[in-house]
Amino acid sequence: MGAALNNMEYLVRMPTGCGEQNMIGFVSNILVLNYLYSTGNLKDTTRQAVLNNMEIGYQRTLNYRHKDGSFSAFGDKDPTGSVWLTSFVVKSLAQAKKHIFIDENVLQRSVDFLVQSQLETGCFRETGKVFSSYMMGGLGQGWGQKNRRSPQGALTAYVLMALMEVGKDTNDTTIELGIQCINRELSAHKNGLDPYTLALVTSANMKYNSNSSDAEFAFKTLHEKALKDDKHIYWVRGKLQPPTANIKFYPTAPSAEVEMASYALMSYLQFSPIQARKIAMWLSRQRNLFGGFASTQDTVVALDALSQFAASVYSQDSPDLKVKVMFSNTAVLSSVEFNVSESENNTRFLLQSTPIPALPSKLHISTSGTGCALVQANVRYNKPARSYVRGEKPNFTLKIYTRLYQNDRNKCGYRTLNIKINDDDDDDHDGDYDDDDDSDDDDDCDGRGDYMKRDDVE
Repeated sequence: MGAALNNMEYLVRMPTGCGEQNMIGFVSNILVLNYLYSTGNLKDTTRQAVLNNMEIGYQRTLNYRHKDGSFSAFGDKDPTGSVWLTSFVVKSLAQAKKHIFIDENVLQRSVDFLVQSQLETGCFRETGKVFSSYMMGGLGQGWGQKNRRSPQGALTAYVLMALMEVGKDTNDTTIELGIQCINRELSAHKNGLDPYTLALVTSANMKYNSNSSDAEFAFKTLHEKALKDDKHIYWVRGKLQPPTANIKFYPTAPSAEVEMASYALMSYLQFSPIQARKIAMWLSRQRNLFGGFASTQDTVVALDALSQFAASVYSQDSPDLKVKVMFSNTAVLSSVEFNVSESENNTRFLLQSTPIPALPSKLHISTSGTGCALVQANVRYNKPARSYVRGEKPNFTLKIYTRLYQNDRNKCGYRTLNIKINDDDDDDHDGDYDDDDDSDDDDDCDGRGDYMKRDDVE
């Protein structure tokens, strides 16, 4: 957690943006607060800043609430609320009410909306816009395919975890029917169930009853689908791509892989805590230099899992560890030593770094003493800008314009930003890339072509 805690301006930030974006900022504050509190390292200044952000984020969250208690990305501007986003809000508010005031009536109304959204089968289906495309699942359809039919296991598991987080009794009919739904899907499609859905189903079963045969079966199935080596355990969607021989850095995984490993890590902490370390190590290799990940969603889930892991392995014993890094450049051999200790300037939670003047051929790291440290090397480089030949057709053009709502120039509180992207070279693709799995199949937000639209309310 060192990189994340030492770059908290990227985590402890004022929640802003649409409904989902606001919640991302809101939740990151909760995760930081919970981790520092559980390890006994919460300072008053940090606590106050986090609480202020959470209170503002909570008030902004209410702007995206529908009358029926549901939430959506743009509130009442959307025709219906989203089951997925409402679950996200319910889970987050349940965690936040340990620290700030949360109106119980607001929370209960949202819970009622989720309960009423349950089908007779016990499953849940999305009624609004799905912003997390992973919730669409991949059962028998493949990832990234258009018009794919979604299994309901992933969303149902997600809703169940939110309802149990808010305190819904495990004997409640809604919970029992939901558990039956996800386990039916697991039993019927064990071999064809995509690992993202499987990770969520396992996590929901663990939260429901970690000692049940269903939880054990789900965990065993999840473990069977894992890729394992001496140091790591992780999951991938589809076939594993072979490494490229001329790439010397460790490529980061797509967001979905980070999310599924994060849900799995939380299950392993209960069922197999010793092996959980291998998942945590794999997740740590996917981080960027600020301690975050590729997108907002995987950052939230991964930091939640890693903070739980870090708290579980946290030792009250003071570390006394020395980490020596040696690097050579031509004929010059240099070294730097880091101390991880509470007695010496309390560097236990300090992110220590040093610049390396020129790229060396090899880094050699040695340690002595007792304790645990995570070493990360960040490489920065420049590359020449692409030059275009006069008359060459660009890949795409980007046009941006703004307009006032209803042409009322006296009311500047509501503006619409429209962005149009024209692919000017559709027929020139050589087939060496596919559409990103994380993208929606239908981005035509306002029915006027390839537009993306953003509405801001002040």
